[in-house]
Amino acid sequence: MKKILLIGGNPKGFDEPFDEHTVSGRRLRALVKELGFDATYLDLWDNPSMEEKWPHVTEHKFWEIYRQAEDGREVIALGLKVKRAIEESLLWFPVPYYPMVFLPHPASRRKGDLEKLRAGLKEAV
Repeated sequence: MKKILLIGGNPKGFDEPFDEHTVSGRRLRALVKELGFDATYLDLWDNPSMEEKWPHVTEHKFWEIYRQAEDGREVIALGLKVKRAIEESLLWFPVPYYPMVFLPHPASRRKGDLEKLRAGLKEAV
């Protein structure tokens, strides 16, 4: 079973990233189940106001991502905000960078994005 780390950006007041009570959580968890991944979920920010006021990644989160990658998980960042924050923040923190796959966010309203997400996850298998 393929091990992956799925990174999102906004906890929306839920304790768990991609909570099943959200659109993105239902969609993503259904895909993970369908494709048979051993998935770990991570919110890049601790709360929504951090995302809006300071859209950068803390050094602590980078180390968390790195530890998961070293444990054999493929790192997959979901959404454009998350992608940009990671890329910009890498300029500031001297942390090891582990290759990541960037895919569309599961809450996207565009059907094409959901198809890209599914295809990208299948490719990760």
